[in-house]
Amino acid sequence: MGNPYFAVILAGGVGTRLWPLSRARLPKQLLPLVQRNVTMLQVTLARILPIVPADQIFVLTNESYVSSVQEQLPQLPPENVFGEPVGRGTAPAIAAGALLVRQRNPQGIMFSLHADHHIENEPAFREVLQSAACVAAEDYLVTLGITPTAPETGYGYIQQGATIGIYNHIAAYHIAQFIEKPNLETATSFIAEKIYLWNSGIFTWRVDKIIGEMERLLPELMAPMHRLAAALGTADQNRLVAEIWPTLPNVTIDQGVMEHTDRAAVVPANVGWNDVGSWEAVYHLISQNAEQNAVVGDHVAVDTKGTLIFGDGRIIATVGVEDLVIVDTPDALLICARDRVQDVKQIVEQLKATNRKEYL
Repeated sequence: MGNPYFAVILAGGVGTRLWPLSRARLPKQLLPLVQRNVTMLQVTLARILPIVPADQIFVLTNESYVSSVQEQLPQLPPENVFGEPVGRGTAPAIAAGALLVRQRNPQGIMFSLHADHHIENEPAFREVLQSAACVAAEDYLVTLGITPTAPETGYGYIQQGATIGIYNHIAAYHIAQFIEKPNLETATSFIAEKIYLWNSGIFTWRVDKIIGEMERLLPELMAPMHRLAAALGTADQNRLVAEIWPTLPNVTIDQGVMEHTDRAAVVPANVGWNDVGSWEAVYHLISQNAEQNAVVGDHVAVDTKGTLIFGDGRIIATVGVEDLVIVDTPDALLICARDRVQDVKQIVEQLKATNRKEYL
């Protein structure tokens, strides 16, 4: 019997909070954002290859990124890269991935990963995934819950319920509830109670189990997806994807399935996870100098502290500034207070509203 593990990497997002580096034409997962000369997508693949064979890894991405993904991941068979004509949330993407996996192994164990996450301790991450696979083999839909290190208000949380069991020295729990992004006071109380975890959006399940739960909970999604399933890998695939995909409901896997199934489980993971969702996250992932400046590129500083400098060739000089984000690209320059990085999305929204497509 072959390796029962499969992986589906979701790589379709645009990463608007990392503008102006991350753009619609070249989003953050296709950029060397954290490691020099290695893109986030390439790091994600390398992270999972020790336990999942390359021909059992699928990438779900925007159709305009398919050739870039294939170029960046030559280890994968080209047909393992699936292009979505429009974004429709994580549930349709995961459904397509699950149907692709089912073609290879109807009882396969599927890991659902994001292409733009950073994991500090990769061996520990693989250990947690394999423990989650043991839980999934007992028909649970398993989320990796990240042990919180701070009262983050930008993440959803999971409340641990009763213990399911110990799997390879790692405990698994029923999920008592999912909590949307809390305010600071609530997030602080979660840290103190020690039964709340960040929702990583990383999942493990048996492919037949997730398809069955999606059929039960999201029939309006799965009816057209089964039409598409029959065409996967055939000459009709592209035509049917173009016809069906824009009609699918826009729904996340959390809202559509995980919050409603009675088989939801969580495995805590203390692996140095970061979703790299803002320039503040990038600041903390880049080594800092004595003045707590994180610098990529050519920087000359006078009285500069706690600042992220992300250059693109030309020299950046700063005098008497503190706690800023400065990101220089050939056609756009961002200067932002570090405590306002979540508002970078508003810049993108303004550019959209004023039809300045060349900067998106």
